Amino acid sequence: MSIQVQLRRGTSAQNSAFIGKSGELIYTTDTKELFVHDGTTPGGTEIVSLSALAAVASSGSYNDLSDQPDLFSGSYNDLSDQPTIPTNNVSLANGAGYTTNTGTVTQVNTGTSLTGGPITTTGTVSIANGGVVSAMLSTTLDFGSIA
Repeated sequence: MSIQVQLRRGTSAQNSAFIGKSGELIYTTDTKELFVHDGTTPGGTEIVSLSALAAVASSGSYNDLSDQPDLFSGSYNDLSDQPTIPTNNVSLANGAGYTTNTGTVTQVNTGTSLTGGPITTTGTVSIANGGVVSAMLSTTLDFGSIA
């Protein structure tokens, strides 16, 4: 079983002369408008009219709405308190303390499980027989099989 809710209704002229209880909704049958009453204002306050809904529903345009808020244009130039954006990476600060050293690598040394070093001109660094074991890694890796 469903519940049916029926609003107080009447013509626009009848509503204009009527003072409804606070929060009471009134539907005008001739102009198809919905009003909410506050207990003191004759006619109440219009919530929405069928013509206003039809205009927005038919066009779907934001411009058909009333009481539109100001919208952001999407342009960076319309923002307030804009930060300064460097135009050249030379003007970027090295706040993280990355190394800025330049030069030439003169030697590559090898350590545990690696062979081939130290290399001072050309050479190859390889994994030694027995290679890298899981105890040397922070996480165990599974590389599958190599054909």
